[in-house]
Amino acid sequence: MPKLTELMAAVKMGKWLKKEGDALRMGEPICEVESEKATEELQSPESGILGKIVAPVGATVEYDELIAIISAPGEEIPDLSQITKTIEKTSTIQGEAAAAVAVVSPAIVESEARVKISPVARKMAEEYKVDLSKVKGSGPEGRIIREDILKLVEEAKNGAKVPAPTVGADGTRVVQMSKFRQISAERLTRSVRTGVPATLTVEVDMEEAVKLHDDAFPEIEKKTGAHLSYTDLLIASVSRALADSPVVNSRLEGDQIKVLNAVNVGVAVSTEEGLVVPVIHNADRKSVTEISTNLKGLAERARQGKLSISEGSGGTFTVSNLGMFGVDSFIPIINPPESSILGVGRITKKPVVVDGSLEVRSRMILSLVFDHRIMDGAQAAQFLMKIKNYIERPITLMI
Repeated sequence: MPKLTELMAAVKMGKWLKKEGDALRMGEPICEVESEKATEELQSPESGILGKIVAPVGATVEYDELIAIISAPGEEIPDLSQITKTIEKTSTIQGEAAAAVAVVSPAIVESEARVKISPVARKMAEEYKVDLSKVKGSGPEGRIIREDILKLVEEAKNGAKVPAPTVGADGTRVVQMSKFRQISAERLTRSVRTGVPATLTVEVDMEEAVKLHDDAFPEIEKKTGAHLSYTDLLIASVSRALADSPVVNSRLEGDQIKVLNAVNVGVAVSTEEGLVVPVIHNADRKSVTEISTNLKGLAERARQGKLSISEGSGGTFTVSNLGMFGVDSFIPIINPPESSILGVGRITKKPVVVDGSLEVRSRMILSLVFDHRIMDGAQAAQFLMKIKNYIERPITLMI
């Protein structure tokens, strides 16, 4: 399994596009893999014969885990038990996986028995002293993977969970959470449980942005075909502020703060399956028009369930806009492992004092939630003020 994204944890095997014995050309699609929010095709890394499929449809596999064997024509397929990996795995998800259960300390003693286990799962088992003989692997060939360790640790903490009935005793309907929503719930719970969130709010004057939206945007659309929105201006403002604020564009890994080079802004999009966050990569290098075109394509693919894994991952900051639903302000939850998130409310007309005179102007509330472990209030405030300055002078974003 190749590493599809920097923060890749695990994916589920979708359908195999080739069957055992089929000839393969390097670069042609060989199978599909699914994350919680996207599906992507894997290409054959070599030409040859698909000698054996190791990971069946529906199996959960991690980066660098064996999923198939490609052989030369006529070559004998070796015994799987004799195959050893030659690639040492280094993964940034180890810290993320450990953080997911950092508050748990189950009194379970690790067995010395030799078992099939992924490197990430073994590290977690060692950290939380899990008896591997009590873990039933759900990976290929019964291999123990990250999710198996998480499940055992959670059971040790909370006790086994009994599946809920379809209809409750009082006749109410009970809906089983989808895998998509289960993973989202796990990530949000991890964010609240392991982070130290703090919130800053600011009211932004949107008068110039409204004028630009009403007067200039229609002309821009005629010339470029791009239908610009307030969200596009916000993303442009955030991305430029991030480029000027390295500590915000970072994440916590163990006892180290990793400052990221790329500015990748995720935008929360509502779909039938739940909230999806497509990512505009290198947003600080894109014009408002390019951001608009990128976002609309990403949002459409997200709603159709066609977002690729790379398009839905790798974010360094998230923008969540509920203004279109009439929300004045709200406090969003940080999308781990990011360090902060911006909540955007609606634009409203308000009486305000400007240069000693009372005027009615367009205003909007921004709420910045940040991890206080990574930055202090002053740093977060400076970043929020940069966003405010950009959005209040939107013409600078169009240059």
